[in-house]
Amino acid sequence: MIEWLADKLSWTGGGPWLYGYVVFSIVMQFIEQYLNVRQWRRNCTTTVPDEVLDINTKDQNHSHCKACGAEYKSPNVKRKDEPAPLEAKKDGDGAAEDKPEEAKKDEDAKDEKPKEKWVPPGESCANCGKVVYGGKSPEAFEKTFLESQAYTKDKKEFGLFKENFMFCWALLNLMIAPALWRYAWDTFDGDYREYKATLFWLFLQQWLDKPVGIPFSLYSTFVLEEKHGFNKMTIKLFFTDMVKNELIAYVFGGLLIPLLIWIVKSTGELFYLYLWAFMQAFIFIMMWIYPNFIQPLFNKFEKLKDETLREKIEALAALHQFPLTNLFQIDGSKRSGHSNAYFFGFWKNKRIVLYDTLLHLKHDDILAILCHELGHWKFNHITLNLVITSVHMMVLFRLFGLVMYGSLSAGIIQQFGYDSANAVMISLMLFSMLFEPTERLVQLLMTMLSRTFEFQADSFALSNGQSDSLINGLIQIAEENKGDLNPDPWYSWYHFSHPPLVERLGAIRKAQEAQGPKKTN
Repeated sequence: MIEWLADKLSWTGGGPWLYGYVVFSIVMQFIEQYLNVRQWRRNCTTTVPDEVLDINTKDQNHSHCKACGAEYKSPNVKRKDEPAPLEAKKDGDGAAEDKPEEAKKDEDAKDEKPKEKWVPPGESCANCGKVVYGGKSPEAFEKTFLESQAYTKDKKEFGLFKENFMFCWALLNLMIAPALWRYAWDTFDGDYREYKATLFWLFLQQWLDKPVGIPFSLYSTFVLEEKHGFNKMTIKLFFTDMVKNELIAYVFGGLLIPLLIWIVKSTGELFYLYLWAFMQAFIFIMMWIYPNFIQPLFNKFEKLKDETLREKIEALAALHQFPLTNLFQIDGSKRSGHSNAYFFGFWKNKRIVLYDTLLHLKHDDILAILCHELGHWKFNHITLNLVITSVHMMVLFRLFGLVMYGSLSAGIIQQFGYDSANAVMISLMLFSMLFEPTERLVQLLMTMLSRTFEFQADSFALSNGQSDSLINGLIQIAEENKGDLNPDPWYSWYHFSHPPLVERLGAIRKAQEAQGPKKTN
């Protein structure tokens, strides 16, 4: 047994392709950890920065209602860097200088006004009734900020440990995976040997990773999320979900992997075209299967119970000619306190899904959030992403054919320890690893594009008069989800597919200022 194990684990790889990949991986890991540490240091801050304070007070610092233009007195908002008010001048003996009695009465009346007036969230304009105010007391907002900081700090510390551990595990797998392949290959013979060996090899790798991944998932769910009040899941539900996910992976993996191998081996030099066409069809099929058949295995879909909200959403969809056919709510609170909403469906058959954790918001705020989502549809962001994905896949499959079925392939496979293996999935895996530098760049460009799309969708809500409600909705969702209110600029530029809340609100308010207040009748 020991001799057999030693034989299987014997390392036969090594060379410039392998060493180059390892060096690149280590460099990128150091860059990632540098960005993570920068973000962690921001999350350790306990003083509310001015730009974050603006999230709470910006809407209080104007003198006119942005909806109707009516004038009202702005609350006296005190900034942490604002000097204290000057005291009354005193004469030489320390007594206040004499003033007429009427003037003193006027000043006393002014002094009776509160020095700090904080408008309750959701207060409406007395003239038009629109919700234009917001904000919390300084103490309440500081508490919100510190709760967000604590949550993001805990997540970042956990993430730092997990990422470094998994990176070391991935390097170790560079030696383990070839050994598992040799074992899987020796297990089978006869017809369809590559198909059976590949499926068994992937199965072994998956279950080798389970003892590593499950403890991290358990800690994240039942310690970290539980500590900050988000976890609603039970241990039974956790493992039930895991079993369901495994069975789904076996079904789709058992169908997809053999088809990929067959296409590459059976369609000749133009296999990349057939592979691309197959994957395109698979993506569209999964876009239909997942929301209709897979997600209902995990969540309960119901018709939206709030009839008033339903009518308002249907009216919003009709106004913009959005082909809404169904409106659902799902029991997201069964697993987590985080909130979400999304669209799905093709062409003239669109459906909207709202998590029940979102339904406590004011109707105007929910409508503004959905108007933002309609902006993605109106600007064809989903279609553009599908086109980019399609072109990206075509380029990848073409390069895969040129590299892994050309003169370089034998050397690459040998250097990674797979001897003379001529298996489709091994070639595809190694090509993906070697193409990672380019993929990192593509991912960064897609992240930047995604942020641009988010600003465009916000502008759509703004153009439909939903800016104030969108601000209220975004702030409330960020606060309830304890979103990162103080992101590091480098970290967010590299990682965030959505702009930080401060940037989004700044863009919306700048657009509001450009529009100017509406004039009263």
